[in-house]
Amino acid sequence: MALIDRLPATEAAHQCARALEQLLGHDIMVTVADPVITQPTPQVVPDEGTRSVALPFGDAVVGEVTLVLDEQFATLMEAAAPDGSLLTASLPALQAAAGALDGVVTTRPAIEHAGEIATATLLTSVMGDFVIVPLLEGDNVVALMVLRVLEEVAAAPAASAPSAPPPAYAAPVAAPAAAPPAPALVAASAAVPPAPTGEIALHVFQPLADHGGGPGPARPLALLNDVKLQIVAELGRRRMKVRDLVALAPGSVIELDRAAGSPVDVMVNGALLAHGEVVVIDEEFGIRLSEIVMEDGA
Repeated sequence: MALIDRLPATEAAHQCARALEQLLGHDIMVTVADPVITQPTPQVVPDEGTRSVALPFGDAVVGEVTLVLDEQFATLMEAAAPDGSLLTASLPALQAAAGALDGVVTTRPAIEHAGEIATATLLTSVMGDFVIVPLLEGDNVVALMVLRVLEEVAAAPAASAPSAPPPAYAAPVAAPAAAPPAPALVAASAAVPPAPTGEIALHVFQPLADHGGGPGPARPLALLNDVKLQIVAELGRRRMKVRDLVALAPGSVIELDRAAGSPVDVMVNGALLAHGEVVVIDEEFGIRLSEIVMEDGA
């Protein structure tokens, strides 16, 4: 089975979608369509009306994960970024997608080489195996997550893999002609030395002690006390089309999926922790918890 067939593309797309929702807020809900293993074509990856951001990775496998974004959706992402940069807005989603691959292959994202590229680069200048997953907001495709890997590098021994992933694209680019061709990656993979032949010395590892525990004292849970978590009070949600979202203006009313007087949800890092009611304490809003929600496995 080819490596591209074994990549958890759907899980990577789900992680990417969750990161986009966290960036844009709970009013945006991004769903994931079925992945398609295919070469990028103008029919699959439109060259007009899109913007693309790529994050190369490399270790035992060389490739990249790319977001091809509808222009309006890209504008929303830029508005949500602290510096107004599409790269800043896209990086958490790209890193989340690359991290989802670590169960099958070891990736090492090269953030210093990430950047915006011309969408036409995917159609004309890149070689390898691809899987494409559409991301939808409502019924509209607002983005494509594109995974690419080089099977030649993936088949080489890990010790022979490049020490750092060569960039597939230079960032940023202003036009397709300015994008350096990605065959440089293919050339780099061809330069990987072949596996040594002859006898292989097998290292004998010392067996673990009882219960398989490693050396050293146990770590107390108190070490986690200073870990920072994000707590969000959620009044409700609303699914909207992108065209309706960009049409919002001061005075617009958004109907939520909650009745007046319903308890609010208290979310910790995106997970439901409790229900409560809004109160005012010294002229500041607060939440009085009315129910602690204990999910299975919590």
